[in-house]
Amino acid sequence: MAPLTSTSSCESCVNLSQKVIELEQRISTLYQIQGAERDLDTILLGKAQTTATSAELADTVHHPAVVSQNPANSQPRLQTCSPVASPLSTLVLGDSIIRNVRMRGALTLSFPGATVVDIVDRIPNILASHPQANRLIIHIGTNDIPKQQSELLKLDFLQLFSLLGQLQVSAFISGPTPTCGRGIGRFSRLLSLNTWLSSACVSHGVGFINNFDAFWERRHLFGADGLHLNAWGRRLLSANLVFGVHNTQNSGLGPLSP
Repeated sequence: MAPLTSTSSCESCVNLSQKVIELEQRISTLYQIQGAERDLDTILLGKAQTTATSAELADTVHHPAVVSQNPANSQPRLQTCSPVASPLSTLVLGDSIIRNVRMRGALTLSFPGATVVDIVDRIPNILASHPQANRLIIHIGTNDIPKQQSELLKLDFLQLFSLLGQLQVSAFISGPTPTCGRGIGRFSRLLSLNTWLSSACVSHGVGFINNFDAFWERRHLFGADGLHLNAWGRRLLSANLVFGVHNTQNSGLGPLSP
């Protein structure tokens, strides 16, 4: 047995201390999200769900060319929990990961198969159709990962940041959720994207919502494909978006309000 003062023992103690710190950070994050999830009960839309065209929400159909503007099909049925200035002040945009994600005062527009460039192209028309919106939460990048072109993906996000900087809205990037059982390659690329986005968003004055830790190794939050979220996962994502926006704004590090 090596003496307690040996180099190997010291290194083991350091490694163990680092793991304990990482574990404590993860536990702290999960407790914060748990609190946000309880708060979500008071601000969710009850059983009302955002109604959109079948083309927007069907997993088997690629993202549509035009978003329906029929008010009956594009606006959620709101259950008033407390007075709000605007019923649809927030737009949640993204790929199929955010399907059925619900927040009070928010309209979710899900485009299955959409990439970062697709969302960049759509944002101007979407905002023109929803002039009352003053906040954007964008969840995108999952469909870019299989291309294995990380540097090009970063350029696409930089194009998105440039566009957001020209808009009179408060913008947030919802970071990617990890995958379960879909290979270490895809998982590691998502983790790398999450790490890069966390710093790039700060550099460009865009809020960043970290979803990775909340879903890491939590298989029970995913559907059978290990990519899309189940009902519990969508509920947690909704709670994390609420918590992320609130926490970012209170920290003073988030985007400036328009």
